[in-house]
Amino acid sequence: ASWNQAIITDQINNLLAIKNIQIVDENGNDVTGNGTVTEENNLITFTMNKKDDSFAYLAGQTYTMTVTTEIKDGVTDEQLAPFIKEGGIPNQAELAFGNEGDLVVSEIPTVTPPTVNPEIHKDIEKVEHLDLTNRNDAFDWNIHTSFGNQTASWNQAIITDQINNLLAIKNIQIVDENGNDVTGNGTVTEENNLITFTMNKKDDSFAYLAGHTYTMIVTTEIKADTTDEQLAPFIKEGGIPNQAELAFGNEGDFLKSEIPTVTPPTVNPEIHKDIEGVQHVDLANRNDVFNWNIHTSFGNQTASWNQAIITDQINNLLAIKNIQIVDENGNDVTGNGTVTEENNLITFTMNKKDDSFAYLAGHTYTMIVTTEIKADTTDEQLAPFIKEGGIPNQAELAFGNEGDFLKSEIPTVTPPTVNPEIHKDIEGVQHVDLANRNDAFNWNIQTVFGNQTASWNQAIITDQIHEFLNIENIQITDENGNDVTGNGTVTEENNLITFTMNKKDDSFAYLAGHTYTMTVTTTIKVNVTDEQLAPFIKDGGIPNQAELAFNNEGDFLKSEIPTVTPPTPEVPEEVTPFTPENPTKPVKPTTPTTEPNAKTPSVETKSVEKAKVTEAPKTEKQTGFFSILPSTGDALEYIWVLLGAAILSILGVIAFRRYRKA
Repeated sequence: ASWNQAIITDQINNLLAIKNIQIVDENGNDVTGNGTVTEENNLITFTMNKKDDSFAYLAGQTYTMTVTTEIKDGVTDEQLAPFIKEGGIPNQAELAFGNEGDLVVSEIPTVTPPTVNPEIHKDIEKVEHLDLTNRNDAFDWNIHTSFGNQTASWNQAIITDQINNLLAIKNIQIVDENGNDVTGNGTVTEENNLITFTMNKKDDSFAYLAGHTYTMIVTTEIKADTTDEQLAPFIKEGGIPNQAELAFGNEGDFLKSEIPTVTPPTVNPEIHKDIEGVQHVDLANRNDVFNWNIHTSFGNQTASWNQAIITDQINNLLAIKNIQIVDENGNDVTGNGTVTEENNLITFTMNKKDDSFAYLAGHTYTMIVTTEIKADTTDEQLAPFIKEGGIPNQAELAFGNEGDFLKSEIPTVTPPTVNPEIHKDIEGVQHVDLANRNDAFNWNIQTVFGNQTASWNQAIITDQIHEFLNIENIQITDENGNDVTGNGTVTEENNLITFTMNKKDDSFAYLAGHTYTMTVTTTIKVNVTDEQLAPFIKDGGIPNQAELAFNNEGDFLKSEIPTVTPPTPEVPEEVTPFTPENPTKPVKPTTPTTEPNAKTPSVETKSVEKAKVTEAPKTEKQTGFFSILPSTGDALEYIWVLLGAAILSILGVIAFRRYRKA
């Protein structure tokens, strides 16, 4: 009752927003009306009124002011940090009573906002794993550090990032959540790819960091001199890892980020094969040596392999002269494995090193196999390969796990092409002069089939023997003198000899490399006259040519044209025809009738008796085919007489006409 004042004040922290003020008595009755409530700059004042000019009515009463607050929306963790450090946002109320200067203060309760712990996260190009498209691509590691709201109590704030030594650091940038560069808030160092960002205090505190997020962007690329062999273990394990750390609070307090990874572009193994640097070689000489080159690029995933084996099955028609294995620098690497060769199968089984094939990554091994065609390989054996384009060869790489393998290209080698040839001679020469008309003589047709017979659709030797000759015998042998008539069918019609060879196993491959000789024994037919032979004697002999039809229809070769000349016949005595005497008197011609369109003969027509043709006496049938010719003895002399008489008659008519004109 003696008070001159009764005022309750409460200064609410400016980081808080006042949502509501309520004043009740001990019974819960609202007593706000017993005074005046004001609020300015978060200072709440409840000035109570006197009643009947006295505060006696307050005696024994308890008023409770309930102030509802919340942290303001715009309040930052940086602003809250000092309060968090000190234990919370404090608040104290006062009661001014009695006379001026009399006051009582309350306890100081505190409120602490929710604790936000620091965090550090790391990604690569905003993901946890990156597969590079190109080996030389640059890529960004992003270290996001959220400091939380307890930084005011920290004694350290350090971000570190150990970049793998296979990577080159191209740039370092540090920005806050708004993209502002904050590198100036500390010191950045880089040594042996260890990046350290040591932040400074401000006003002897790290409170300024509270609520902020700093992002360190580290741009890197794979070093140019980093080898696939060095990368292989990381590829096996899923990529090159990277982890950042935040040292905060007191010494020993730290956080680690995630471990994102980057994988260089996958380089798959490859195996390629060539022969002398190309895919096909036509040998110039049968005995030339030639190199098969098997290039095996192992790629960069070898660290995960359980096997690494190169095999090369060399064709059994070839002889292996040498095997050499070198790396991309020409260094012999045969010692990195075991080479075996059995039945022309070459196997190079590589060894692990330190229980891994990682050492193969990025390397290329070349196996050089020097071969030649075996001396005892026949053209008949080679012919099917020539038909198909050459002797093929393919290599394989077994890698990874059992069943994983790659095959190379299939280069080919073709032995020198031997084209077919056909030659013909008579008794080993190109011309024979017979000593005796009835001598027998041999035509020799040598057919060299070459080595391309496997692709042929026909193989036919023909020989048109002249009709004046009689075929006495036909024989066909190979280069060793063996009779090969059974390899085909021989026919003879009108002196045309045809030897049509058969296929074996649906192919003429068996002819390759062989030479067949057809020997045709002939004589001049008995009934061929010297008159018939005379033109051939004049022109150098009776000719003969053979042909080989091969490959496809229309493909043929012709032989030389050897000739044979019969003995020159004896010249018969010349017969002088009878010449009649000229008439002493001119003969008066008969006047012709003037019948229209009648033709006057220029020569007086005489009736001539047809010459008698005497059939040649029958002779014993010869080998071959003959035509029966007429006897040419007396009939020939009679023709000469008639010819002479006709000539004289013509001369007589001419003389008579000249006489009349005179």
